[in-house]
Amino acid sequence: MKVEDLITDKAIEIVFENTHFGSRTPRELIAKDLDRINEGYHIGYTMRCCLLELGLITHNGGNKKYILTAIGNKYLQTLNQ
Repeated sequence: MKVEDLITDKAIEIVFENTHFGSRTPRELIAKDLDRINEGYHIGYTMRCCLLELGLITHNGGNKKYILTAIGNKYLQTLNQ
């Protein structure tokens, strides 16, 4: 399985439209920030919105912590294979 099977390039194109994160590609940013969230770190607001819209992270109840969804976990596992 490839990450493209979980989140299509078209979905990423739609979610990341009109965003600018420098020279990194959206998939590079997704990999980096999913890893950061998985380790318990915070990420920037715009990237958090993008990951929420893609269904890769979710809000964890009352505290302000975000966690990976099942798809987010699978995406990260697929990257690390």
